[in-house]
Amino acid sequence: MHNLQGGGFMHNRLKNTLQLCLLVCISSLTACTTYGDFLTGHPTKNLSEPVEKQTSAQVVFFNEAHLDTDSTHTSATVISTQGKVISTQGKVISGLHPQQYTIISTCDGTQSYQVTRGGGAATTIELTATPNSVHYVRLTPSSTSSAISYKVSEHPQIDDVIKDYDERSFLVARHLPNCAKPTEPTTFSFDAGALFNFDGHELDDVVLNLPLEKVVHFIETQKTQSMQVIVSGYTDHLGAPDYNQQLSERRAQAVANYLKSKGYNGKMQVSGFGSADPIVTDCSSSLTQGELIQCLQPNRRVTVSVLQAN
Repeated sequence: MHNLQGGGFMHNRLKNTLQLCLLVCISSLTACTTYGDFLTGHPTKNLSEPVEKQTSAQVVFFNEAHLDTDSTHTSATVISTQGKVISTQGKVISGLHPQQYTIISTCDGTQSYQVTRGGGAATTIELTATPNSVHYVRLTPSSTSSAISYKVSEHPQIDDVIKDYDERSFLVARHLPNCAKPTEPTTFSFDAGALFNFDGHELDDVVLNLPLEKVVHFIETQKTQSMQVIVSGYTDHLGAPDYNQQLSERRAQAVANYLKSKGYNGKMQVSGFGSADPIVTDCSSSLTQGELIQCLQPNRRVTVSVLQAN
């Protein structure tokens, strides 16, 4: 009797194990065929996402070619842009078959677009966008070559012309306008005498804390943003140019090392410019050496610029 009960127990346990394995297999197959967030996760934020309030202007491109099953491919047009915000090679933003149109948001100012057809030479179209403006660009492919003629209009009645067209692009846009103006950097300028001993490049411990701690505090308040720090060193024109260049580089590097020691580990550009870009240029030639050194003091400096990184 005991053996029978033990056998029944093992049988039930084996049955439960098989059922569990079956459920796991079904769940795995379901996951492999599921679409949406369950499989792909949540999308990350696109930093180049266009700013709606700054892309109020629009350009409507429409392909006026007649729809013909024998010539649909050869009549297709590809639109790209070479605005200042992207590379000189251009990036595709739309592709139109005959009787199709696309609406492109754009930034204010002069915009340049290139339109190609059938691998032919690109046709450049330039227009000037203003806030809330709408430009209509009619594309008319040639029936004998890959050339494209076009006409630009701002007349709203063109909506009647394209009302039966398809708003569609057969290519995925590779460029989105980002019209946000770059953030102005916050710049701190320090007299070299407040940081370094005369002709030296080691940070002076006696006066170290007060000037540079302002920069450290500012960086700490901006930790939620991606930033870049640019440290630049300058000297006056007294002395050999090569020596001044090296001295400016060492001083800039000393300041950069201090910021790193205080916890900043983001992007940083460190440069020395020797006696370039002087602030004071009108010191009299009749001054004594000591007076001249004092007059040129504003030129001996280190600047720290903090700006939002791209």
